[in-house]
Amino acid sequence: MKNLIFLVLMICSTLAHANLLISPTRILFSGNERAENVVIMNQGNTTATYRIELVTQRQTADGGYLRLDNKKDDLTGMFAAEDMIRFSPRQVTLAPGEKQTVRLSLRRPERLPEGEYRTHLGFTQLPNPVAIDSAPGAAKMQVFMLTSFTIPVQVWQGKLNLQAKIAKAQILATPVSENPKQKQWAVAIDLNRSGSFSSVGKLNVYWKPTLQEEYQRVAFLDNSTLYRELSHRTILIGLKDQPAKKGYYKVDYEAAKFYPQRIFDVFEFQY
Repeated sequence: MKNLIFLVLMICSTLAHANLLISPTRILFSGNERAENVVIMNQGNTTATYRIELVTQRQTADGGYLRLDNKKDDLTGMFAAEDMIRFSPRQVTLAPGEKQTVRLSLRRPERLPEGEYRTHLGFTQLPNPVAIDSAPGAAKMQVFMLTSFTIPVQVWQGKLNLQAKIAKAQILATPVSENPKQKQWAVAIDLNRSGSFSSVGKLNVYWKPTLQEEYQRVAFLDNSTLYRELSHRTILIGLKDQPAKKGYYKVDYEAAKFYPQRIFDVFEFQY
């Protein structure tokens, strides 16, 4: 009986992040900036080849991303930046511990309307087949691990026009996925964004037992982002103390370092 070969393709961005060091993890072109660099390093134990490409991704309300086909999908409201960005190289092979600089350049179209434009720089590790032997006479499976990771590339044009607000924050008890009868206490934060730019920052949660005492931070979430295609998003931040402690809570939306303000907004509530 002839052996059969099955090809399995698996996409796993977390594995790519573990084996491929990328710095920085966000590129922003603002003002007169026209060139930026990204350094990648193979942190794995074997030589790996990576394909590099620009990808348009739509942010979803749950914080995930939906990859779009620029030729087939409706890009209304996406303000894609792919046509503005040039980069090289397009493919690299790196030995363990080897680094490579990826160079990006920006070409702004004439009379580009004010606002933010975005694409994502994607790194995909090309297949390294691993044969898996099975019982005599049975099929053999050949697995191709295809790992991928992307970083945002943002282009700012004109004066910053952005309002990011915390519309509401409250304590919620949500079911644990492994055991729905158990509850996980978290702070649910409703964020609203308006204007033609994205908001990027950190959400900090503070607590104090009484009005007279000082707040202490009890939770935070980095990279809390609403891109231009989203005007509203609800974010859950799990609390270390279970169940949640009674008292006074404060949530602030701390702006990333490239914004002129330090804090987008603050919201306080009692539980």
